[in-house]
Amino acid sequence: MDQSIYKGCSLSYAFSFLLVVVPLVLFHELGHFIVAKLAGIRVNTFAFGFGKELFSFHFKGTDYRWNLIPLGGYVDLFGEVSVTGEIPEDPRHFYNRPKWVRFLVMVMGPLFNILLAFIVFWYLQAQPKNAVKWLDDPITVGYVEPDSAEAKAGLQPGDHILTVNGVEYKHFEKLSYELAISPEMVIEMEIERDGKPQTIVYTMKANKKDGIGDIQFTWASRLLVQKVIEGSPAERAGLQAGDWLERADGQKIFFTPGTNMLFETVQARKEEGVVLVVNRSGERFEAAVVPEKNDKGDYLIGVQIGFDSEVENATFLEAGEAAWQNIVEHSTFALRVLKKMVFGDLSVKAMSGPIGIGQVAKESLDRGLEPFIFLLALLSLQLGIFNLIPIPMLDGGEIFVLLIEGVTRRDFSLGTKVQIKIAGFFFLISFVILVLISDVMKLFV
Repeated sequence: MDQSIYKGCSLSYAFSFLLVVVPLVLFHELGHFIVAKLAGIRVNTFAFGFGKELFSFHFKGTDYRWNLIPLGGYVDLFGEVSVTGEIPEDPRHFYNRPKWVRFLVMVMGPLFNILLAFIVFWYLQAQPKNAVKWLDDPITVGYVEPDSAEAKAGLQPGDHILTVNGVEYKHFEKLSYELAISPEMVIEMEIERDGKPQTIVYTMKANKKDGIGDIQFTWASRLLVQKVIEGSPAERAGLQAGDWLERADGQKIFFTPGTNMLFETVQARKEEGVVLVVNRSGERFEAAVVPEKNDKGDYLIGVQIGFDSEVENATFLEAGEAAWQNIVEHSTFALRVLKKMVFGDLSVKAMSGPIGIGQVAKESLDRGLEPFIFLLALLSLQLGIFNLIPIPMLDGGEIFVLLIEGVTRRDFSLGTKVQIKIAGFFFLISFVILVLISDVMKLFV
């Protein structure tokens, strides 16, 4: 690879990473900061970035700093980190505040991240969007990769997926999430083909790069004729824009990622032509079309095709309800991923570090504003959930200690708290190093 291209990609990934991570970390710390200030806890520092201080100002007892390394930020609460010796008789000290106050201070960081995710999801749900109308309920298979485990097990385009491992999925998106976190697991798929039920069993292969399930089939949408070229074979056969094409020479055809089923059928038939089953406003008829050969040697019938879609408009309350559903579904999925990692059912390769996040952020930014802020919301939600895990040095660790102290009505000694935080620090450092190594290894896969 040309070095200038490599450097350009690296810089764009780094910029995209900062663009998505910095506001999430700052918003998280803002949650801690606001509640601490309201509770009368002294906030020594509110910092943007880490490392050497570039400039700062002091306002109402707090130093506001802009530091050299712009990887998020932090809030330094009086007494929170350096817990040594006796606690001074200062009501502004973190450990001199009631447990419920400290609980609110610690939990508000993650909750701010979850709140940010909810607001962004609400905004996105309120936007009119051209949504793909997948052939769902039951899910219809569009394309199956040849020689894949799914193909060898007998899965075919047009199959209706009834259940997977005994669970019914009405939408392909949710099914794809489930399969992604099921690498090396046996998949038992109940399908319907030509009105007859069948069972397909195969082992979900793991993607070599990130260790998640490597899904080798796609969804299907009805095949829409978006445009008919004037004077083309399709026009002579009577096709019109807005028609749905259901079959070609007796075979079901769909719009699906990965292949152009109509184009492939036409190429196979050449001058013999194809007989299409056309659905026009609910009425079906057959149209015989003889393709014409172009300068490149391709046989074309003169149509522009697309997928079935509809413009969705949600009311303000409907958008809020859908946003909350997003929070519940993505939170549940994130917790299931963590559970699978803890029990060894999913590789740590499935997690992304700075490199992986930068790549995904760059790709989403290239697709437009809405995909980027969706990623922002998703990462904000995941950051909030991750920080609630009861690991020392995370907010969840402090919350867990507070809950134990509250239930037992006995406080840990200051020395014990220091030891717990030190153990948590080394655990997190080890975890970060592991993720970074995995991140780098993915570059060579």
